[in-house]
Amino acid sequence: MMGVLRLSHCTTSLKGCGGEGVHPEEERRVFCQIWKFEAPSKVVAFFWELLLDRTLNRLNLAIRNILPLGECIICVCCERESETSTHLFLHCDMAKNT
Repeated sequence: MMGVLRLSHCTTSLKGCGGEGVHPEEERRVFCQIWKFEAPSKVVAFFWELLLDRTLNRLNLAIRNILPLGECIICVCCERESETSTHLFLHCDMAKNT
């Protein structure tokens, strides 16, 4: 359904926009459509930040020098991979089980 924000839209958009081989036209389409979803503005803004990889996760905090030097950036939920936005929302076991 067009205009309604569904979790499946978010997951598909994240998988299509995060990583190697992203098609610029697909990315542009997703970024243009995001503001048309009928969802609270806070939800849409968070999704926007998620697509841009601007969410506060351990890797981004380390890059911004907010985490102490040498602090572990491994995901605190699964303790297997670096804590990135993509990992937290798509690949982490906790996210898969939610």
